[in-house]
Amino acid sequence: MVPGPAMYAPVPITVVIAARDAAAHIGRCVASAAWAAETLVVEGGSSDDTRLLALSEGATVFTHPFSTIGRQRNLAVERARHEWVLVLDAEERCTPQLATEVRDLVASALPGAPVMLGGAARDAFAVPRTSLFDGRALRGGRWRPDAPVRLFRRRLRFDEIPGADRLDTEHAAVGTLSSTLVREVDVAHDAVAERMVRAARDWALQQFTRGERASSFAVVRHFVGQFFASFVWRGGWRDGRAGLGLASLDATEMALRWSQLWALSRRDRSYAVRGGPRASEPAELRTRNAR
Repeated sequence: MVPGPAMYAPVPITVVIAARDAAAHIGRCVASAAWAAETLVVEGGSSDDTRLLALSEGATVFTHPFSTIGRQRNLAVERARHEWVLVLDAEERCTPQLATEVRDLVASALPGAPVMLGGAARDAFAVPRTSLFDGRALRGGRWRPDAPVRLFRRRLRFDEIPGADRLDTEHAAVGTLSSTLVREVDVAHDAVAERMVRAARDWALQQFTRGERASSFAVVRHFVGQFFASFVWRGGWRDGRAGLGLASLDATEMALRWSQLWALSRRDRSYAVRGGPRASEPAELRTRNAR
């Protein structure tokens, strides 16, 4: 029998997972990373069993009120005990092939020495990712195969602005792994709708304070544009009815963002008409920044 990753000694890396109301997925996510020496879950104040399920699979869990996904991840990275960090979303799973490839990479470097790939030293690695919907791999739209940078040295950090999901690699040498992550696209449970509303509000507040304003026409324009981008330009049509539904969801999420910005803009204009102070920084954002 060929030994699998779980039969070896733990790989000296830290797996970081930011989660909130992720009880439907967190157990399988943590279990897929059982080969790592440390798994940290930063839990954003869940109302379900996310924390208990993560703990039951052997993760170390700490709670921090959710601000942005980048901020949550960075808080966990700061606690990491190992030089290399692998970031997962709660809906994602490590494959055995990915575990083996990461093990071989880390084992090839001496402590403190660079990891080599293709004859060059690397500070971070993009990880190919496949998304599954109802058990089928998606080929187009927002969920088409991609390769986010998820394996990196502990010194690197994520952007912390609302809506960002990007590691800052400006001064890092980035390679690409050959093995994949698998993401389960689950858009049916309550947490998805709550996350969309929260993300839309955060995005709108951020844009508003930067001077961006929106009209009601902009809401419609961005809804149509996002649907066209997801279904046509990004190839969502290749996934048939699933692609049509997911493109509609993408467009709805975009419209929600711009409708929130439109509401803030309209309130700002009404203050100006009445001769009151302009809402250059809404109370919601002032309260958040004061924390």
